[in-house]
Amino acid sequence: MGMKEVCLNDFTERVIGLEKFKNNYGCDNSNQRRRMIKIVKNVVEGELTCRQKDCLFMYYEKQMKMAQISDNLGICISCVSRHIKKAKEKIQKTLSYYYLVR
Repeated sequence: MGMKEVCLNDFTERVIGLEKFKNNYGCDNSNQRRRMIKIVKNVVEGELTCRQKDCLFMYYEKQMKMAQISDNLGICISCVSRHIKKAKEKIQKTLSYYYLVR
């Protein structure tokens, strides 16, 4: 399955939990939000494997269950879970660098 263009505004909010960001930093500054979306887009495009992108897209954008993703990609459910976990860790690590280390 090839990676499709993802609406990163909604996708990003679901992946990184924008509500958590708002609660931690007490704001919803549109400039910070745009910066965050740009960072996540760069990580998704440049740092994640194709399989991680596919799993993230199906799980967060299409809101598929892990069992459905597993069947669709022909991999075990634990692999789907691991791909999603690793992808989120990469995204969160990058975001923490940009927002915690200034």
